[in-house]
Amino acid sequence: EIVQMCVWIFVYNNRRLNKLKNASDKYTLSLKYQLIENIRSFRFIRNIAIIGTAGIVICITPLAVGIVYLSILNTRVL
Repeated sequence: EIVQMCVWIFVYNNRRLNKLKNASDKYTLSLKYQLIENIRSFRFIRNIAIIGTAGIVICITPLAVGIVYLSILNTRVL
């Protein structure tokens, strides 16, 4: 649910920014800046999530391989 919400907000901010690029209202500059900052933040969070997930997979893989290897050894002994 959280990932879906973040993706939705990211897409929503991108759409709003694209609409504002051609607008000439007096408040659009601050709104554009805020949307750009939101998009940067979500990209940063996405990168951290990818790195964190990869780190977890890298750390757990040797443990899982060891457990499988030991279970194969235990079945051969019996």
